[in-house]
Amino acid sequence: MDELCERQRHHPPLSACPDLARIPTANAGFHLFVGSAEAASNATMMQELGIGAVLALGTKALSEVETVSIDILDMEQAFLMQHFDACFAFLHRQEQRHVPTLVHCVYGQSRSAAICVAFLMHSEQLSLRQSYDRVQAARPCIYINSGFLSQLALFEAMQCQLLGSSPAHATFRLRWTYERHVNHNKGPVMLYPQPTAMAAPTIKRIFCKKCNLHLGVADNVVRITPKSSQTRPTVPLFQVHHGHKGGSPATSCGSLYVEPLPWMHLEVIILIYMT
Repeated sequence: MDELCERQRHHPPLSACPDLARIPTANAGFHLFVGSAEAASNATMMQELGIGAVLALGTKALSEVETVSIDILDMEQAFLMQHFDACFAFLHRQEQRHVPTLVHCVYGQSRSAAICVAFLMHSEQLSLRQSYDRVQAARPCIYINSGFLSQLALFEAMQCQLLGSSPAHATFRLRWTYERHVNHNKGPVMLYPQPTAMAAPTIKRIFCKKCNLHLGVADNVVRITPKSSQTRPTVPLFQVHHGHKGGSPATSCGSLYVEPLPWMHLEVIILIYMT
């Protein structure tokens, strides 16, 4: 990711690129475009290219064609991944209908480029680097902010699937739950769906050291670095068993940070440490 951040510093300026560009996809019958708000508001160009659907990131509908608008700011702390489901569903639907589709934000550099990269990763199982290279080859002036690049790297660690069992998926679910909690005025907390892997015998299981309550599995653990070592408990709180709790000896740790799980009292405010 650091390499991509540095590489973007040498991309050509926005003025050197046209308002939109077509991104090659594995489905030759699907014309996917990435561009700016200027492109979406240019009715003549939209008609000439036959664009019949628009995915707008951070803007309202700017044309008469079918449009889905996603409310997202181009800021490093903005959680773009929470919109992947809706964006992927819309793009896949247009792909099945063979409708030329434009993905745009204000300048066609960050939000729209990030969604196109994520879509290629998801639909064609490409790496972050491969997807980025394809989008950047089509529109050389893209400049995805570092927060979005970090989320794309997390998506790659999730095998380009939002549903799954891994520490990367646990990290995503934690952030998703936190964002839902904050955006709904700290009302009832919703959990992102997750596989029922709690009972799998080969997965490391986590038990409470005090009462031996089964709390979760190793894939629920989120790798978070606390802002201060003072936040770490001085007494081991969890122990990790390999397989059944009556099996091999457990190992103890000072603390584990896990994603929100159904047994928790989630009415309380969720606190997460941002690295």
